[in-house]
Amino acid sequence: MLRLWRICLGLMHVAMVQGQDWRSVVVGVSLSLTSDRGRVDIVQRASMIRNGLEMLLHLTAVNNTFTDDSGKPLLVELKVYDDHDDLDQVIKNYETMITTRAVDLFLGPMGMAFSQAAAEVARKYDRTIMLYGHANIKQFGLIEDGQTHVFSTEVQAETRLLNAVETLTAFTNSIATMTWEGSGEVFQVICKDAATRALELGYVITSSRNISSTVDAVTAFREFAIEDPDLLIICGRDSEVALTMLASQSTNIAPKAVLTVDTDAMIKLRPGMGAYVLGCTAWHWDVEIDCQVFGSNWNFVNEYKTRFGEVPSAQTGSAVAALIALLAALHYADFRGYEVEKNIRLTQALYNNVSLD
Repeated sequence: MLRLWRICLGLMHVAMVQGQDWRSVVVGVSLSLTSDRGRVDIVQRASMIRNGLEMLLHLTAVNNTFTDDSGKPLLVELKVYDDHDDLDQVIKNYETMITTRAVDLFLGPMGMAFSQAAAEVARKYDRTIMLYGHANIKQFGLIEDGQTHVFSTEVQAETRLLNAVETLTAFTNSIATMTWEGSGEVFQVICKDAATRALELGYVITSSRNISSTVDAVTAFREFAIEDPDLLIICGRDSEVALTMLASQSTNIAPKAVLTVDTDAMIKLRPGMGAYVLGCTAWHWDVEIDCQVFGSNWNFVNEYKTRFGEVPSAQTGSAVAALIALLAALHYADFRGYEVEKNIRLTQALYNNVSLD
């Protein structure tokens, strides 16, 4: 059993372990600070994540929050590598971090495909990596003998919508699901397991549709008008959810309630698509969660707003929590010696002393 640790997702209670002094660590992360594909929204998200990570390290350095295995404050440096929103560059960045020994701790990149690529590089070199937003490690197939060097603060696919489905039993009786075929296996798993749990709870499944275009979505909404489900579950990437919204508006047909896979997608569903629009996320600024680093996530949000003039995204909160988990684990890990040995000890500390549930 993992000992429960409260981070900003739920992390942090530390016990002393004696050891020799090692204090300076470098954290490496690949972010899309620029985009070769011209995706402004991706660049904005990357900037927000970098701001959150830098703010965390500044505040924790002032307060000596994180300590090594002898109880002495850690000296932490953040190195951000620009991947230009390109998968090949993500791979090159993590290869460079490892082969040049420029980085001690590895934080994952943005997005599911990038996270999987980074995780595969980490496994190749026996390095521990901590992922966040949309990083479903079970679907990556990187778990061997029940363990892996790959960790994630993300809620895993097969449980992502289950709490929402269970909570909504008091208000809904029927469900329809819509899954974008090109979104990948993870979204297929999310919708399939949500529908299975809904049947177990006594819901009526009016339909389960796989769609691949806006035309398909328009057809589906016209059929929803006849089926009249209480809740529509949409599984797909943010851009696909946005197309779903356009299909709803073009038909002037709005479901009673809509449930999406994540908060970023939910925000894109403007009022009018449904009486209620719900999203599932591992972290959200509007829900208070205890955090020993900031006191609560609300304090984190307020500090971020004061510094940068905006509310941090859910992905930013998840990334900050991921770095907290890595740094907190160092209190339990003897981080001296050969790289492979150090990462084995870090992995064991994450398994034994940190809960990411």
